[in-house]
Amino acid sequence: MHLIQTRDDDGVLELRLNRPERLNALSLALARDLLAAVREGVADPAVRAILLSGEGRAFCAGKDRDDLPTPAFVDTLQALASALVHAPQPVVTAAQGWVVGAGFEIMLNGDLVVAARGARFMLPEVQVGLFGTGGVAALLPRLVGLQKAKGLLMLGQELSATDAERWGLVWQVVEDDALPAHALALARQLARGSPALLAEVKRLVHREQLGDFDATLAREAQVHARLQGAVAAIRPREIDHIVLRVTDLDRMLRFYCDALGCSVEKRQEKIGLVQLRAGRSLIDLVPVDGELGRTGGAAPGREGRNLDHFCLRVEPFDEATIRQRLQAHGAEPGPVEQRNGAEGEGPSIYVSDPEGNVVELKGPPQG
Repeated sequence: MHLIQTRDDDGVLELRLNRPERLNALSLALARDLLAAVREGVADPAVRAILLSGEGRAFCAGKDRDDLPTPAFVDTLQALASALVHAPQPVVTAAQGWVVGAGFEIMLNGDLVVAARGARFMLPEVQVGLFGTGGVAALLPRLVGLQKAKGLLMLGQELSATDAERWGLVWQVVEDDALPAHALALARQLARGSPALLAEVKRLVHREQLGDFDATLAREAQVHARLQGAVAAIRPREIDHIVLRVTDLDRMLRFYCDALGCSVEKRQEKIGLVQLRAGRSLIDLVPVDGELGRTGGAAPGREGRNLDHFCLRVEPFDEATIRQRLQAHGAEPGPVEQRNGAEGEGPSIYVSDPEGNVVELKGPPQG
């Protein structure tokens, strides 16, 4: 269950994102579940305050990078923003760890934020050529001022919890281990207030400060759609792995492990392959006299080569789109096959560049 819902006797509805292994990154399914839960809570007269939280080391690391970007995802985020901003109940957000992209924007949709001292805030959409969602164009400048808002949106750089409090993004910063109790106590304090009065406070403040918020959401969605169409169909995220053809495996292992600090991740003696872990990436060593190595031609040297191929982790991984784009540029991609990479086994496509170097394009791990 990726969304945990609880309600206490004070009428506090807590909606907890529960994908800690993905830093609570939002898939379309989770975003839809959160939207449905917010709408149900708003419509329930027994709910007097809403608390948004995240399980584990992060509140929300934004959109799940392995989920294909779709108009439905943006539509869901905009509907969620509208539901939270227009909710008559006060909305408290407990923010710890990474609060990134869509997670940052959901936080802005609430009313009061309690942040852990170790929290980090970022709007990185500009780094992939996109604009934010969730009414950030209206909310952010009113919270931090025009210049700081443009800086956060244009630079995509990280902001500490201390700076977020100083800039007016959060109500209170507490020690990391005190966050759950403080956020719940604040939500309960609000739940004990007059529902009609708190609803009027929200309505009037939002009307005076945000204007037609839903019109802002619509304009954001239009800009997002235009930019999404302009973004490259293939977006390299990082180098997943490289494959080196080697003549002296033991010597290479000593260099990469002892000198450079890599570690052996996997050995496949039968086919002749040793995988080394280098941070988030892999270096595959393939002896030229092994089963794999013999298929690659001459050994490294003046007439041979030592780079078999390198692999780019790309997103989104959509076979039809990738194939169409490569063919439009005169390249002929190979078939999609399941191959191992730094994150595990997943779909990949081989293609050669104009000078014969082989590039593997790899999608997200499966299973």
